[in-house]
Amino acid sequence: MEMKIIIPVLLFIIIVAGGCLNPFAPPTEIPVDTWDIQLSPYTPENVLENFRTAYISRDSSLFFSCLNEDFIFKYWDDSLRRYDSYTLYDMEGKPGEKTRTKYLFNTYESIALDVWNIVDSSQVIYQQDTIETRRVWFDLRVEDFDSYITQTAQGYAYFEFNKAIVDGEPYYSIILWKDESQI
Repeated sequence: MEMKIIIPVLLFIIIVAGGCLNPFAPPTEIPVDTWDIQLSPYTPENVLENFRTAYISRDSSLFFSCLNEDFIFKYWDDSLRRYDSYTLYDMEGKPGEKTRTKYLFNTYESIALDVWNIVDSSQVIYQQDTIETRRVWFDLRVEDFDSYITQTAQGYAYFEFNKAIVDGEPYYSIILWKDESQI
């Protein structure tokens, strides 16, 4: 008689506990395709929001769509005690932004940009062209769960934008990203 009670109780526990893990009941949320939420690059602000979305979702295609072909990244090099830079493409054995970003997105399982605020907007006249500039205060956190690595950076990033007219609409892309953060 004891077995007659134990078996139904065990079956009840298995059904209740396993109900949430039903392999035949897929999740109801569909993963968001970042291209579905991409903003048109009609303003520098839209490009920066696409840039942020690309980082968070680790979407290199969306990320590279924000950058101009003549893109330059500037950063402070402590060993040289000056700003150094690189371009979009690998040159002279030095990895460019495409290689570095793909490595970053593939290495870390989580990238968070919880703070991303445009703190300054201006225009600069450069060789008779008007260049839009934005300065962003950010707080970046990257995590690699396999190796238990968490790294953070916060500070300012300075951006300059190229403006082209495509089909009668303005089209902005990042021509310069100067990292002024503290790692």
